[in-house]
Amino acid sequence: MKVFLFWGNLLFSGFVAISISMFFAEGAIGENYTNERFVEPGFLWLIPLWVAAAILITTYFYKHKATTLSYSTLFLLNTAIWVQILFCSWVFLKWVV
Repeated sequence: MKVFLFWGNLLFSGFVAISISMFFAEGAIGENYTNERFVEPGFLWLIPLWVAAAILITTYFYKHKATTLSYSTLFLLNTAIWVQILFCSWVFLKWVV
């Protein structure tokens, strides 16, 4: 069950990270008057940052056996991914505006 919760959250957060970064990099809701696909490519940095965080958290998850991890530790691991996505999105939005 813990492995399913971990991998399910990791895959869903990856989908959200890619969706958010692509949405903002392509100009969000605004009109794109240029011939470029990515109006603001700085938002694409969210994807490698998510991958780095996912690798670190996956390493921690498999270094400590899934049977020995408590549900509160699993919750903190899963929350760390979401905090990273929200924090990076906030920083990039402040950087652009």
